[in-house]
Amino acid sequence: MRILTTLLSILLFCQNLEAAAFGLRAGMGREEIEAMTGPLQEVSPSVFLATELPGGYPEIQTYSLFITPEHGLCRIQGTSEVIPSDGQGEPLRERFDRLMERLWEAHGYPEVIDRLTEGSDWSGEGEWMIALYERERILMTLWTQVQGAQLPEGVERVTLAARALKANEGFLALDYTLSNWTRCQVRFDDPETYTR
Repeated sequence: MRILTTLLSILLFCQNLEAAAFGLRAGMGREEIEAMTGPLQEVSPSVFLATELPGGYPEIQTYSLFITPEHGLCRIQGTSEVIPSDGQGEPLRERFDRLMERLWEAHGYPEVIDRLTEGSDWSGEGEWMIALYERERILMTLWTQVQGAQLPEGVERVTLAARALKANEGFLALDYTLSNWTRCQVRFDDPETYTR
């Protein structure tokens, strides 16, 4: 009986570890998160910056945590360092592919969107990055509960996107949208509502 109880405890502990994104859960408060990560820097109301998270990805340099007093943690956004790239975007695309493979292992097969806007002026050889910069090209992957992705409990959607800062510089954007985001979103869409 004691062995069965111990095995059950271990199983429940492992499930709880799996049920969290980066060891964090939807609804966690700032203090609870800081106990795991160390001090967070508030960069705007209810948005906090962390340079590391438990189980984070080496490709991601900073994480923005959206934590409201009413609903706790509701979104995690990560960004990579700036990645210098050539016209074809090779270094950016290589890093994108590497991180996508890691996410694929964790969450299963994603929906991949890699397309150029129809009629774009930036369809020539060496114009991949300028098209991304001009927002006429999209490179992103998407995992959702609806499509049957293997997401941690409390995570509704994971996206990975390549973004351009200039025609020769880009970065990766990783976004974990948690199950309580729709309740939190009002605070970020209309911050005036919460300052009156």
